[in-house]
Amino acid sequence: MGGAEGVDQVVTRRTTSPGTMEASPDLYDFLRHWEGEPGGLPALTAYRDSANVLTIGYGHTLGVQPGARITEAEAEGLLQYDAQEFVDGVNRLVAVPLEQHQFDALVSFAFNVGLDEDEDTKAEGLGDSSLLRLVNAAQFGLAAGQFTLWVYANGQVSRGLERRRIAEQAMFRYGDYGMRP
Repeated sequence: MGGAEGVDQVVTRRTTSPGTMEASPDLYDFLRHWEGEPGGLPALTAYRDSANVLTIGYGHTLGVQPGARITEAEAEGLLQYDAQEFVDGVNRLVAVPLEQHQFDALVSFAFNVGLDEDEDTKAEGLGDSSLLRLVNAAQFGLAAGQFTLWVYANGQVSRGLERRRIAEQAMFRYGDYGMRP
């Protein structure tokens, strides 16, 4: 044995300071899978999602008109643009250091349900959620359990949202970016 006999070695996990994180390439693949068509392809024609919102590309909703069409390159540009809003929002909302996979899971969650950075306390997205309160209290195990509570679209449980939340939960807990159909 070396010179550190009897000394417990501490293994630390890499974290990044709050407010300074960026999305990983794995997150973009995850979003393409969940926000796009089967096979991770973009929806090139506008459609109504499970919440009856006009959507195009990879979950883009702002200003979408019925019958609108875009190219794959435009869909990718919109994904990058839209995701940055949620990267910035999660950076504003989270006050504790996170691991990359935790950050990515929160960005995916917010991308899907919204940031909810308003003045009320009604949980309409990440901002007023118990998920965020638990993350900011560094109670990550309890926070992970919150993902699967967000599975409703138009007042009904959505099987697609159940599957997505399980995948986000696995990403948050274990760094598992598996896409899970």
